[in-house]
Amino acid sequence: MYPPINKESSDEKYKCNLAVSIYENSDDVWYLATNMDSKYAVKEYKKRFIIEEMFKDLKSNGFNIEDTWTESIVYFKNLYLCVSMAYTWMIILGADCSKNKKSKIIGATKRIHNKIVRIYSLFTSGMKWFNRCYDSSIKKYKLKFDFVL
Repeated sequence: MYPPINKESSDEKYKCNLAVSIYENSDDVWYLATNMDSKYAVKEYKKRFIIEEMFKDLKSNGFNIEDTWTESIVYFKNLYLCVSMAYTWMIILGADCSKNKKSKIIGATKRIHNKIVRIYSLFTSGMKWFNRCYDSSIKKYKLKFDFVL
């Protein structure tokens, strides 16, 4: 990542920094208007982006947890436990896909500027691998795991 470009504007009451962050060999540019130091703002925004991805995985992109309407706290606690375990398992499967070169099978990588880049999150890669193994009627793809509580 290139260091952020910092443009400062100050007034008697307000201070505003514009942080422009560009990753090497990437077309994505982040423009962040902030009252914090530019490097700190980029670091904090990266954390927020990871959290937003997790919410997306738990909601519309994966488990559709928002479609569950309940007033029972016991039901919600049990659901949350199951979803947390499943989410962790999908992340582990996604990491295993990346590590063991299964990413080509599910199309999880793409060549950009002569570098192979992962285009799916670990969760999405794990879900795709799980679905491929689950739907495999000829048992061509198998999930290998040990699950101990």
